[in-house]
Amino acid sequence: MRTFVYGAYVARVNTFPWNEEESTCPIIAVSHGTDFEVAMSIAQKGFAALASLDEGFYGKGIYFTSYCLYTVPYITNRKQPAILISLANLGNPYPVTESHKNEVSLLGAAIKSGYQSHYVLTHKNGDVLDVEQPAHYDEVVISQESQVVPIYLLKLPSDLIKPLLKLFNKDSGIYVDSSSRTQREKGLKNLKSKRGGALKAGSESRRSLKLSGDSGRSGKRVVSENQGTREGK
Repeated sequence: MRTFVYGAYVARVNTFPWNEEESTCPIIAVSHGTDFEVAMSIAQKGFAALASLDEGFYGKGIYFTSYCLYTVPYITNRKQPAILISLANLGNPYPVTESHKNEVSLLGAAIKSGYQSHYVLTHKNGDVLDVEQPAHYDEVVISQESQVVPIYLLKLPSDLIKPLLKLFNKDSGIYVDSSSRTQREKGLKNLKSKRGGALKAGSESRRSLKLSGDSGRSGKRVVSENQGTREGK
């Protein structure tokens, strides 16, 4: 499953035309939903403006998604909902397969040693993808604000939220068709070779993590006002 997640990342990288084939430093467009005031602060000062990192389900960091519509459920209750579009360098991403519901998870954990980000495929409800299926969403976890640069700020009128939420509920997620498989496998092979077999994560033994206890989150899509992280993926 970990190999499938990494392969999906490679396929996603290849959808952005500015990434050259076999690039070892790809840039992807990501979205981050939050309140407009927080978004303005980030736009002016960068993501360092966030008071702290989100101790989220898939690791401690700033959360993004490469699928803009996926941010909508996280901002529906915001006074002035907004979405930041940014360019991100994930470095060597750790392909997440650990569920936050299991004893062995990445809940509140630092970015894995040897990696610069976490990349996870999710179902529509935000749970980690547990089967190899072509329709999915994604979440990106980055701990260093220097890895991401805001380029667009979208302020959403309140009357647009319901239509967008309705559209999201009808949507089935990013679909990678069978024709992409060869490209995905080729890209995966090339990146593995260039990065010295960095995909060993697929076979590495999982270390047990002690859960941090009650993090004050009553639900998956509840975040602190100043973080705007898991709301934004």
